[in-house]
Amino acid sequence: MEEEVIDLPVKLLFSDSGVDFFIKNKKPMNKFKMPDNSTQYGIALNQYNHKTVKHLIAIGYLVRIDISRAEFTSIRKDILSMTKSNVFGFLVKRFDEMVFDLVIESDIIKNWNRLNHGSIIDRKTNLNETVLRQILEKNKTVVNSVKDSLLLAVHNELYSNGSLSEEEISNQSILCKEYLTSLRSITWFILSKFKDAQSYDLLIDQITQVLIEFMSRNKIAEYVSLMLMELLNSSENRNLREFIKMTYPTMSYNDLLEEPEARIGLLKDMDSRGLNFTLSYKFDKSETKISSRKRFEVAVFNKESEILILKEQVDKQMASKVSKQTLTDFYRKSGGDGSDLGMYYLSYLGEECSKVGIKFESQVKEISGTGQTYTSLSLSL
Repeated sequence: MEEEVIDLPVKLLFSDSGVDFFIKNKKPMNKFKMPDNSTQYGIALNQYNHKTVKHLIAIGYLVRIDISRAEFTSIRKDILSMTKSNVFGFLVKRFDEMVFDLVIESDIIKNWNRLNHGSIIDRKTNLNETVLRQILEKNKTVVNSVKDSLLLAVHNELYSNGSLSEEEISNQSILCKEYLTSLRSITWFILSKFKDAQSYDLLIDQITQVLIEFMSRNKIAEYVSLMLMELLNSSENRNLREFIKMTYPTMSYNDLLEEPEARIGLLKDMDSRGLNFTLSYKFDKSETKISSRKRFEVAVFNKESEILILKEQVDKQMASKVSKQTLTDFYRKSGGDGSDLGMYYLSYLGEECSKVGIKFESQVKEISGTGQTYTSLSLSL
């Protein structure tokens, strides 16, 4: 169970619609210059609230979350939790969009529009949310019946897997409910209104298949979080090595780090000097995106040192083929140790994404004129 609120300074950056909402409601915003030299409007908070972030993702108001620190090791648990939550938030939003597409393009809606030219239903249909919720409350028996049938189908699919424990099945069922809860009100309105339509069962079967497909993608959230943590550890270690070289040139890196307290002290010193690097979660600006695929990205912005070495490692691992072992298996066997662990993750993550229809890409590049490198992991669906 993730902590609802994490004490951690963050910047939440808004989409155009998010900015418009804040302006119309006269809510204060800040103008931020990003590590990649772009300018974004948003707010700076001292706490990270999972519920708030999930909501902002769902309604399309959030395009980016930035966290800048000298080190991330001490908050590993929080970063893993945040990353899994944000990847899942991306998947949930895509599920809602894809189910809505199915419903709008269904024979049910085509037949309705053919017979009702004065009240057609399409993507531009704008029904009052309050009125929709009142209608759904009156039809909650039908809505709950549809939800139950979808949950049952997924539950049966999970049990047929054979490799999942009861606890894992229970956790997956909870996530399944989150997917269904995410569906927009107009989707549920249509599903309840046309329950007696001729092709209704076909539509429900199609939605069930989409839901099962998305359930198979849940594990990607954990894989991305592990990969990201390795990238953060790598950046942290490189920065620390450079700091020691600059501050204590006569001492060796390994000698200084034999004692855990020495590492903590050095990182605190770096923090006090503002020697930070940045973790960024980036969500697709759907209002300006033409492609039907949407994108989620996590990135680490750091200084330029050793970029060519890192880029060579990433390119090599992305091109490699690793088989007969899942990322989880590899992680367990390795014990989470080894400086090259993150590079191996890339191959596994790419294979796992490919299996469930997600396009995975990773890149390392230098941002011209900023003194920054940009290492990113992106998911497209």
